[in-house]
Amino acid sequence: MAARTGMTNLITRLRAMTNAGTVDFSIAGTSYFDDDQLQDVLDANVTHIEKYPLEWLPDSVAGGSIEWHRCKAGNYRDFEEWDSGTTRWVVRTGTGADSGTANYTPNYVDGMIRFTADQGGTIHYLTAKSYDLYSAAADVWLKRQSYYSDWVHVSSDDQSFNWQQAFDHAVTMENTMRSRAGQNKARGALRSSSFVRNDLA
Repeated sequence: MAARTGMTNLITRLRAMTNAGTVDFSIAGTSYFDDDQLQDVLDANVTHIEKYPLEWLPDSVAGGSIEWHRCKAGNYRDFEEWDSGTTRWVVRTGTGADSGTANYTPNYVDGMIRFTADQGGTIHYLTAKSYDLYSAAADVWLKRQSYYSDWVHVSSDDQSFNWQQAFDHAVTMENTMRSRAGQNKARGALRSSSFVRNDLA
């Protein structure tokens, strides 16, 4: 089964953080790491956001007036993209209507959404999947440790093969990535403003 279309960029970024190829090693005839395997790791490190009220950031325009084009999903970031379908990414108005990606441009990395037209600060909700890339990267390095665990230091005929260094490096990288886990939902302060509810009687 192929990885979901909206996961392509997340998988690419995870590969860069873990130096993960598609045939790094093989266990019981299964090679690691293909896209499905990395998607499984990411799916184990996901935060599900359901009808999350987006926070508006005001834009000053000529004459000193304010327009509302930019909003953000709090401090959540690193989202699966809308290509995977509305169960994975959808922005809805207060009445429940799909805002439609033709009307806005999302930045899936930092969680910023920019509408083409002024939205007047009215409420919009996001349903999406936010991924903890650092935690996922740590899990990939942990999988490497399992494979490297029986590698040993070998010396023979004035030659030395310190294969255990691969294991030690994987331990260091897991710890490094684990220390940064949680950044998909805790990144800095957000300057927000009030919005107008239109979904209440």
